[in-house]
Amino acid sequence: MRRRTVFLFLLAVAAFAAAQAAGPSGSGPVGESELAARITGIAAAAAADGSAIEVTFASSDSRRDLLVFWGTAPMSTAEDLLRSTATTQLDAGAVRYAVPVLPGTDWWFAVLDAGLYKVGGVPLVPGENATIRGVRVPVAAENQQTAASPSRNLPLPSLQLGVAVATGRSIETGGLPEVPSERDVSPATALAIAELLRAAGPAPRPIVKVQVLGADVAGGDPALQSVAADTLARGDWLGAEKKLKDYLSIRRTPEIKALARFYLGQAYWFQGRLRDAFFEFLGCEDVLPRESRTWQDACLGELAARS
Repeated sequence: MRRRTVFLFLLAVAAFAAAQAAGPSGSGPVGESELAARITGIAAAAAADGSAIEVTFASSDSRRDLLVFWGTAPMSTAEDLLRSTATTQLDAGAVRYAVPVLPGTDWWFAVLDAGLYKVGGVPLVPGENATIRGVRVPVAAENQQTAASPSRNLPLPSLQLGVAVATGRSIETGGLPEVPSERDVSPATALAIAELLRAAGPAPRPIVKVQVLGADVAGGDPALQSVAADTLARGDWLGAEKKLKDYLSIRRTPEIKALARFYLGQAYWFQGRLRDAFFEFLGCEDVLPRESRTWQDACLGELAARS
C-alpha cells in the first residue's frame, strides 16, 4: 500500500510537469480534453456517524474513470494537487465517495477525469470540481464512536497526533493518552536486525508470465476469453491491446470491464509501458484484488529498478 501511494505521488509530479509544459490553462491534448468528463456540483459533508466525509459530485460522462484528491488546504492549482494528502481512483459512473479522515481538521477535495490527469490536464475550478470550504469531522463524533466501540486493555497505546501534519495547527485529542516516547533498541538488538536483513538479501524480482483467468471469473465472456487465451497468450501484445480497447469501447458490466482492464494491463506490461499497466491494474483492484495487486507490485518493482 505504501509503495502504491508513493507511485501515485510520482504520477502527480509527472502530471504537474506536463501541465506546466502545456501552458497556464493546464489542459491536456485536444483529443483527451474532448473525451474527458466534466465534473460539476462538488460538495462535501461529514457523515452522520462521524466516520468519514462524504464527497458528492456530477459527471458529464458516466463512462469515464475519475480521481478524487483530498488534503488539508484548498486546491485550485496543479501545485495544490502535489501537496494533497492522498488520492484514489474511482470507477466509471461513481458520483460519491466516503473519505475516512482525521477528526478536528479541515479538509478540501477535488475530482478530476483520470484520463485527462494522466496526460497532464488539471482543470481545477473551485466550486465546480474542487471544494471552496474546508469540512471537518467533529472531535465529539469521534469520541462517541470510540466510546461505542470495544476498548482494548492497556498497555496497548492509541495513536494520537497533537498537530496536523500539513498545517501544524493543534488538534483536539479529547483527553486520550499520548503516544509513548520513542526509544532506541539496544546495540545487541540493532546488530541482530542488521544481520537478519543482510542474510535475507534483496527481494527477488518476480518472473511474470501471461495470466489468463478461468472462464468463470467475473461472470465470464467468451469473446473476452478468446482474446486473452488466443491473442494475448500468443504474445501479440499490440493485437491484444487493440482488441481489448475495442472491447472496452462498448459499455460493459463492472465485473467484465475489470477483467478486460486486467488483460489490457498485461498487454501494456509486456510492451514495457509500466505506467499505463499500473493504472489498468489499479482500476480492476476492486473486482480482482489478489490478482491485480500482484501485477501492481511487479510494476512498482520494475519502475524502482529503472529509476
